[in-house]
Amino acid sequence: LVEGDGRAAHVFLLSADGQAVRRQQVTVETVDCGLAYLATELPAGARVAVSGAELLREGAPVEIVP
Repeated sequence: LVEGDGRAAHVFLLSADGQAVRRQQVTVETVDCGLAYLATELPAGARVAVSGAELLREGAPVEIVP
């Protein structure tokens, strides 16, 4: 989750091939114990970048690290 303005924020979703990311606008419902709960429903099967998101940009190439 990358902070935005108020409850507005964005996440980066992995492309279908897992080699790039795209920015997805979201609305944050609440944050509790370091977890963000979204009011925005993400697409089924969406894979969210959880590490280094603040360094990403739209279309940036990524490498999935287990």
